[in-house]
Amino acid sequence: MNFILIHEIMLSNTTDIFNKHLIQSLVKQDFPIGLANGKMGICIYLYITGRVESNEEYLSLADKLLDEITNHISGLPVDVENGLGGIGLGVNFLAKSNYIKGNLNLILEDIDNVIFKNLSYTKFVEKIDVLSLIQILYYLYIRLKAQRKNSENELLLKELIISTINHIYEKIDLEFFEEYLFYSINYPLPQLLYVFSEIYSLEFYNYRLIKIIEELEHKILSVLPLLNSNKLYLLWGLDSLQRRIQNKNWEKQIKVIKDQINLDMIFDNELKDKNIFFNEGVTSIYFFINSLKDYFSPEYLYVYNTKILKKIESSTVWTLVPKEPQYVNSYLGLYGGLCGPALVLNLTHNNM
Repeated sequence: MNFILIHEIMLSNTTDIFNKHLIQSLVKQDFPIGLANGKMGICIYLYITGRVESNEEYLSLADKLLDEITNHISGLPVDVENGLGGIGLGVNFLAKSNYIKGNLNLILEDIDNVIFKNLSYTKFVEKIDVLSLIQILYYLYIRLKAQRKNSENELLLKELIISTINHIYEKIDLEFFEEYLFYSINYPLPQLLYVFSEIYSLEFYNYRLIKIIEELEHKILSVLPLLNSNKLYLLWGLDSLQRRIQNKNWEKQIKVIKDQINLDMIFDNELKDKNIFFNEGVTSIYFFINSLKDYFSPEYLYVYNTKILKKIESSTVWTLVPKEPQYVNSYLGLYGGLCGPALVLNLTHNNM
């Protein structure tokens, strides 16, 4: 009996059932626009899945969704999860991955103008929570990389990045460093470390960045999460910045955290049957493990990637798709829904 073939058929059936439900839901109900749990995330899922499976229906539907999104951005907030920043990042990804064509600076001009205008007002920035501001900073970084050298937009983006970094620094308090009681990618410290590493690579504000890092270093390097999943997440953030700054103190702390991570505990104890979504489950763990290849042998990676895929495939969430469609409709997004784990399954299944 060919168990590999049986496994692939079962996997294909699971994602096919989900994809059909997703398409029906898009026709029957109205979704929010945003990247995390709305149409932008679903649009990206359909583009990637359509290309991987050579499915013209998915690609055509993704095109229609993108048109809907770009025609309904007026009045949206500027944040990444639900607003303009996330739509901008989504469009940037689609263009860089050759799903869509065009001049990015022209395509994103309206979004940029609204974000730039809002970030120019201190009172507006003061109302934004620190995690949202870190994510907006990442959007500014992405947009800066796309600008022509010494252009007006480049100078404006540099000023906005400097201003946003300083606002973030002012918002950092003791709570910022505290581990969540559960695994969540909303833990802001790893995200800040990653975004700082990317901005550092542009080499225009490094003196101030290093000063901020030095001032925060004692607190950052005293953090040792209890949960293995949070340890892995923090390791990803620390490693991202350490690759840029090459600090011996950071190197020691990275080794301490790496040596204390027990990946088995993540899958066997910390993340339960329904913890398969990106925002609080094994889909993001899959990303972090594979981003830290230097810390794990190929054999080790294979074992734990297999564990992740099995955990996703065997989750009872999939059985709810035909049984409780109304419940499932609340969990369809890329960030907090089934598009995230389905994407991992589709990509790995088609790369086998």
